[in-house]
Amino acid sequence: MKDISGDHSISSKIVQVSLNEERVRINLPFKSGKILVDLGYKSGLDFMTLEYQVLDLGLKTIPTTHEVNWFAKESEDIHEEMYKLATGGRPLGGSEMAHND
Repeated sequence: MKDISGDHSISSKIVQVSLNEERVRINLPFKSGKILVDLGYKSGLDFMTLEYQVLDLGLKTIPTTHEVNWFAKESEDIHEEMYKLATGGRPLGGSEMAHND
């Protein structure tokens, strides 16, 4: 089975069953959209299709996610804030001492 909804998403599922099975219950990897179902068998590395069918499960619905903005505007004083975090707020000497009048 594979998703053929045309929305550039990729999902598929392969189920192997014994020849002795009369019934098989398959949980679909998706609940909506169009899927292609192939019935066939493996011969070596090849898959030989006996029958296929397109199933239309209705308009594909994708839950909206809240995107995280990784590039949020940073503070104007980001370097000063990082320096204070690194030094614990105490001067280390050097140029800090030279400008400390």
